Amino acid sequence: MSLTTPRLTIGIAGSTQFTTKIAEEFFSDPSYSISFVLSPSAKPVGKQAILTDNPLHIFAQQRKIPSIQVAKRIDQTIQQDIQEHTYDLDILLVVDFGYRIPKWLLHSSKHPPLNVHPSKLPEWRGSSPGQAVLLSGAGTSAVTVIQMDELLDHGPILFQESFVVSDQWFQSDYYQFAFDLSIPKLPQLVTDYALGKLTVRPQPEKSPTPIARELSRDDGYVAWELIRQIMDTERMGLSELNQEQVNSQLSPYLGMIWKHILESYPGDQSNNRKNLVEYLVRASRALSPWPGLWTTVQTVKGEKRMKLLELISNESTALNIRRVQIAGQQPALWNQVKNSVVI
Repeated sequence: MSLTTPRLTIGIAGSTQFTTKIAEEFFSDPSYSISFVLSPSAKPVGKQAILTDNPLHIFAQQRKIPSIQVAKRIDQTIQQDIQEHTYDLDILLVVDFGYRIPKWLLHSSKHPPLNVHPSKLPEWRGSSPGQAVLLSGAGTSAVTVIQMDELLDHGPILFQESFVVSDQWFQSDYYQFAFDLSIPKLPQLVTDYALGKLTVRPQPEKSPTPIARELSRDDGYVAWELIRQIMDTERMGLSELNQEQVNSQLSPYLGMIWKHILESYPGDQSNNRKNLVEYLVRASRALSPWPGLWTTVQTVKGEKRMKLLELISNESTALNIRRVQIAGQQPALWNQVKNSVVI
């Protein structure tokens, strides 16, 4: 920023370590002043359910930046607190936040808020794009900066940079790479935006993918019967699987992404067993650590929930289990615990 350009005042809404790294970038830049941060209230963490503040709130406290915390939504109970810090606000930057921005807050700054979204918008709008990208098997993705409007991840695009997706990434690897790609570019990008130097391009109204909604514990479920079926080397001749049966043995979320894959790549279904094996292998990484890919098995101590921590495929396209965690036990190699499971 030149000496004749006024210092910009920004607010930052977010919660995670990724938001915090971006906040640190702006905090260390003399061209910016962070007026406030907006982040979720402390949440219970771990078996002891200890109330724990999120990384962005901790960052703000350490830097003596006003911090406003949201419980369930941005409502009238905190509206006045926010408005005290937006009277001279240039831009609100939203990164990995997880809450809907109300209309009044969209219009509280001199320029419409910006959102950093880790997908190739309009693909995978929603709060879990990284998991969906990895599940889909896409070879490329992008990090996108949009001007926010009242619809979900719908506003015009200011910046988008593509990157190659590794087939070995877990969700944390995906998000780390996507956000790190944007961090060094954001201060200048925001400056150019405030000065009217950027040309925006509108997004299509409709996304070519399902919404990558917030995930729940149940979303990682796959029936043990399906796992058994595609582990069975004696049935390797079965290349065509009954898709209705497959969907009935996947959680609705996993079934939705699987259906999207089949519809998006209709010419690549010569071996549905192989495709499904690869899908579940990807799911063991994409859904780790939360909600995890999991199933229920009968053990010598009754029915137990079992996380499928690591799955691999072999050359004959059968599914192999490498590591699991049975409820109440430590993670272990499958060969160490499989004798306790009724296969």
